[in-house]
Amino acid sequence: NRDWYAEASFNYNRTFGYHNVGALLLYNQSKTYYPGSYTSIPYGYVGLVARATYDYKHRYMIDANMGYNGSENFAEGKRFGFFPSVSAAWRISQESFMEPTSDWLSNLKIRASYGTTGNDMDLSKDPIDKVDAFSYLQKYQLGEKYIFGNNLANTIVAGATPNYALTWATSTTYNGGLDFGFFNNRLSGTFDAFYRKEVDIL
Repeated sequence: NRDWYAEASFNYNRTFGYHNVGALLLYNQSKTYYPGSYTSIPYGYVGLVARATYDYKHRYMIDANMGYNGSENFAEGKRFGFFPSVSAAWRISQESFMEPTSDWLSNLKIRASYGTTGNDMDLSKDPIDKVDAFSYLQKYQLGEKYIFGNNLANTIVAGATPNYALTWATSTTYNGGLDFGFFNNRLSGTFDAFYRKEVDIL
């Protein structure tokens, strides 16, 4: 067996007065040769991640992300998935109209987010198990043995029917949250509510 992995990233962070900006761009790629039972077919994965952040006085915050991933678990035309997300937050406790509460309210922030993630694993199995490798290919296997002349001969039969429709399982989550702190954050807490929908579970 042999494996190789490559990764490159670019980070940027800068402050302009009250404005804080950040950016990330990351690329990674891996290849595994002779994996599992199909020793003649390598397995590959590729990913591109981008992120941009902005906040003003740490009061108004926004964060946008995207992932673009490809997996050789799927047939051509189904291998790549695009997974975006965005979140925003508002620290209300820093507004001037909240000054009368500053002696007892240390932090009050509301936030909301939307995001999608992709999964090329079989969720019905242990999380480390992938979908059966190369399920989109027609595979063959040895069948029953028969006597052919003076020899014992093998037959070759088709394996499982290939599934060309397999693609990324997608999880989409909508989230709303509230962070609060009282009396110099001696008492603090978080409240979250979310709705998650999973599509194309493998």
